[in-house]
Amino acid sequence: MYGIATIVPLYETVGREMLHGIGSYKPAEGYWSIKLLNLTEAVFDRVHLLGVDGMIVQADQPQWREALLGLGVPVVDISQRDITPRLPCVRFDNEEIGRVGAAHLLDAGFRSLGFVSRPALQITEARRAGFCEVARRVRVEPAIHETEVYEHAIHVDEEEEYARLRAWVSELPKPAGVMTSKDAIAVEIANVVSSLGLRSPHDVAVVGVHDDEALCRLCHPPISSVRTPAERFGYEAAAMLDRMLHGQDSGSPVVLPPVGVNVRASSDILMIDDPDLEHALRFIREHATEGIQVSDVLDAVSIHRRTLEKRFRDRLGRSPAVEIRRVQLEHAKLLLTETDLPVAEVAERSGFTSPPRLTEAFARETTVTPKRYREQHSRVR
Repeated sequence: MYGIATIVPLYETVGREMLHGIGSYKPAEGYWSIKLLNLTEAVFDRVHLLGVDGMIVQADQPQWREALLGLGVPVVDISQRDITPRLPCVRFDNEEIGRVGAAHLLDAGFRSLGFVSRPALQITEARRAGFCEVARRVRVEPAIHETEVYEHAIHVDEEEEYARLRAWVSELPKPAGVMTSKDAIAVEIANVVSSLGLRSPHDVAVVGVHDDEALCRLCHPPISSVRTPAERFGYEAAAMLDRMLHGQDSGSPVVLPPVGVNVRASSDILMIDDPDLEHALRFIREHATEGIQVSDVLDAVSIHRRTLEKRFRDRLGRSPAVEIRRVQLEHAKLLLTETDLPVAEVAERSGFTSPPRLTEAFARETTVTPKRYREQHSRVR
């Protein structure tokens, strides 16, 4: 038996999902006795008294890492921060999280974009960088705002912070799509949008990160959010620690990409000023899983193929055929992570003509097989 100390943020769903992933890991030998600790000065004096053999820790300050390195036990860092001294670590691909959020809002037709985050945090800077990268590819310059309205810290003048946030939202060219670095900030944005008498998603669409169901459904309308594989995150941290406990190298840092966007009403809209293009996009999103072809889209829209292709490429940067495959693949990802349906049935329900076609699509877009994707991201226990 090994004694494992975990210092995981449990005040948000993402932390509790990480803990579930740690608990679901099956050690190579015996079993683990897992202890929940808080990261304080006192913990370093207690580690050996508690019989701790290894630790999974959110260590986001250099002084904590120095102290952890001095304990003489294997430690895996889950803090998301790249600071010295370095520890073996698991990370979310935070730039990709930002890219996915931006792509979702651009696909919905928004050309006025904004990003809101906490100030001066590495994790949010990476998400903002990914968001801006995708926006700038289509010559959109996002509006950026930093806020501490949800922190309720002593040093924060909340009245002033809310006034700044309200002014920023008011000044955004409408309609606008706004991504936040986490769901808690998205809730505050949604509240500000409502208090200003604006409509969501028609005036301001809102997208958060981590898909915290409780937070996202606090608002009306419910908030869309980029899904992160938090349970897999905890599992990978446990697997890394297990290797270290057995004298093996920790290996390279594990970086996990987001799963996609859980689209709720706060961004479920198409803001397209081209009626034919909007009709085509709606048709694809409603019927792609039926196995439609571009010819079916042309029949529905009654437009020449060359014209439709040009409008898709000018506005979305991809062809109608690629859009059909994208919608089919996103549906397949959803079924793989949210159900235990056989891969063959996932392929059929997603509009692919056969399981090999689904496998080809996954190999092209994700570099893994559908089975491996399910192992990495499944929420089915």
